[in-house]
Amino acid sequence: MAALTRSMGAQAVRPRSLELRDELNRAVEEFEQAVRAEVRKVVAAAGSGSAGRLRGGGRGVAPAGGAGREAEVEGAVGELVERRLPGLSYKYDEVQRLREQYNGAVLADKETYGSAWPLEPLRRLEFGQEVARVAKEELGVAGCS
Repeated sequence: MAALTRSMGAQAVRPRSLELRDELNRAVEEFEQAVRAEVRKVVAAAGSGSAGRLRGGGRGVAPAGGAGREAEVEGAVGELVERRLPGLSYKYDEVQRLREQYNGAVLADKETYGSAWPLEPLRRLEFGQEVARVAKEELGVAGCS
């Protein structure tokens, strides 16, 4: 990929899929930052006792891998998904729009530059899955993908 980028850069060629990949990565990062901010708000609103349990610290900690902590984490994640906040929805929709454009550009670039084009289309993800993944990462839940 680096060799391809160098050779195309030397020719002043920048395929659309490379441009959209960069835009998509920025949009995904903005969405993830917004989800993390909302998670922190939910944890703060839950109170210091619950916040400590959600993060795995403080008094009243459920045993590692305990059902109490998992239930609280799932509740916080579920709350974010259920509320479908306008700011998160907008950022998610922007990511999906860019993902669709990127996938189209990847297919066009594969036709233009050959089947060995190194970029691949990305699969569409659901709002709830994405929010849950980022929220669990923020809360430090093991086993999230």
